[in-house]
Order: sequence, then C-alpha cells, then structure tokens
Amino acid sequence: MKCLFRIGVGVAMALLLFPYPTVRAADRSEKGEKVEKSDAFEYPELLVTPSASKRLKMEAAQEEKSVWTSHWPVQTSALMTLTAGVLGMGDAGNKNDKTDANGQKVKSDAKPSVYYAGLAGIGVGTGWLVTTVLFSSSYRPYQTGQKEIGKLPDKDRKDALMKERFAEEYIEKPASIGSRLMWISVFTNFGTGVAIAASAGADETKVAGGLAAVLAFTPLLFQYRWQQVMNYHEEYKKKIYGPLSDVRFSIDPIILVHDEALSPGVNLALSF
Repeated sequence: MKCLFRIGVGVAMALLLFPYPTVRAADRSEKGEKVEKSDAFEYPELLVTPSASKRLKMEAAQEEKSVWTSHWPVQTSALMTLTAGVLGMGDAGNKNDKTDANGQKVKSDAKPSVYYAGLAGIGVGTGWLVTTVLFSSSYRPYQTGQKEIGKLPDKDRKDALMKERFAEEYIEKPASIGSRLMWISVFTNFGTGVAIAASAGADETKVAGGLAAVLAFTPLLFQYRWQQVMNYHEEYKKKIYGPLSDVRFSIDPIILVHDEALSPGVNLALSF
C-alpha cells in the first residue's frame, strides 16, 4: 500500500510539474515578441505599409507608362506662354509705346515694349518645353533607385533598415525636384504672361497674355506623381503613431493610499 501510495503521489507531482516549463517557455516567447514589437516602433521605416522599398518597386514598374505625360501641366502653361510670346512680337504695342515721357511721338522703327515681352515669352515657353522633353527622355528616378536598392544586402534587421532609408531617399529626391520645377514654372510663366498682357495693344494679345498668366498655376493644381508618392508615403508613416487623443487628470490608486494629490496623466491613442 505504501508503495502504491508513493507511486500515486509521484505521478500526481509529475503531472503538476510537467507543463510548467512549457508555460514558462510560452511566457518567454510572448514577452520576447512584445519586446521585439516595442523596439520596432523606434524605426517607423520598418513598420510603414507599403514600405519604401515596396513603393519604389511598384512605381518603377509603372514609370514607363506615364513618362511622356507626367509634365503635361508645365507643358500646358509653357505652350500658352509661347503662343502669347509669338503674338506679342507681332503686336504694335499700346499707346504708351508711341510717345515718350514728354508726350512726343517716337520713331516708327522703335520696338514696342510688348515686343521684348513677347521675346521673353518665346524664350520661357520654349525653354520649358525643351526641359520637360529632356526629363521625359532620360530621367527615371524610380527605376534607378530600384536598381541601386537591389544591390544592397538584406541579411538582418540592420540591413533592412538601411535598405528602407535609402529607398526613402530615392522617393524624396524626385519629389524635391518636382517641387522646384513646379514653383519655377509658375513664377516664370506668370510673370511673362502678365508682362505681355500689360504691354500689348491688340485685344487678342492681351487675352493670350492673360491666359498665359492664369494657366501658369496649372502645375499647382495637378502636381507631379513624384510629389504625390512622397505625400502618400509620409501620410502612411504618420499613421503608425496615432495623434494625441486625450489629455486628462487621472487618479493613481497607489497615491490614494498615501493621501497624496492627483497625478496628471496623458492618454495616447495609437492607430495601425
């Protein structure tokens, strides 16, 4: 009987103790997973979806389809400026061009101011058309970035972080170039259009100059795909860490035991 009793106690103890290491291992695994996720929040480049490298790959695959149409807002503005410039060079000018400061008539062979404004319009319009054609024929930022990123190692977390940060640089660079092209185009075409409209004598030249000034803002309404991609990526990255949702004074139960004052607490909402 004593032998059977000892065996039964031994079996019971074994059944109680056997799953314990398994539970402990599960706890350690869960804690390790939580620590890994917690550490990952220090690197939003690794958490954003789609990642910069994935976005770069997607855009590189579609780049050739829109390469000749990506500059159409700038080209539309440039064509109108060019048209106004041609009309301006053939315009006789307004009444201010026919008399000098003393009210005396000037010689007939003198060029009116609208002529030089039109000449500037032709230069600005032609310059932008040539510039955009050159960009379309040779500039492939996403394909170049994809090739360079593909050469980088991807063995561990450090390599992955480096890869994503380089991918972000290849996304930011064309967006910066597109922003500069946009603003320079707006200022040059608007200024030239206003100059032509202000110095023109014929109504059609005034209308063309006015349209050139208005259409100069087309690149602001229809931004480059480069800028849109950058904005999308930054917006997705911001969503990793949600905004501050609430600020309130909370009561700490431990502090109440010691009859101390309220403690300020801040509640943060994270959206994924």
